[in-house]
Amino acid sequence: MHFKKEGDPRRREVVSRLREMGVRAGVWTVRDSDDVRARQLCLSAAATWLQELGVTRLAIESCAHQDVRDRQTLALALEKVDEPFTYEHLRPAEDP
Repeated sequence: MHFKKEGDPRRREVVSRLREMGVRAGVWTVRDSDDVRARQLCLSAAATWLQELGVTRLAIESCAHQDVRDRQTLALALEKVDEPFTYEHLRPAEDP
């Protein structure tokens, strides 16, 4: 989720609504100067956490040059899972 154009009042309102819905969030920090490697590590850790939560679908904002790598990272992270969640890349305005 991006808060690029929202002012503080709108940001507080959105966060409040998300909390009411029971939305959970995770943050992963990687100290690696290689952005590609850092993204792979974060995505892999997030996939493991999401699977443990029982998530059924993950929508990732598409960035054409990294989508293939993302799919490879997720496939590797989920390869030993009996019922992995589905994932897809979407353009910024495609998913609500």
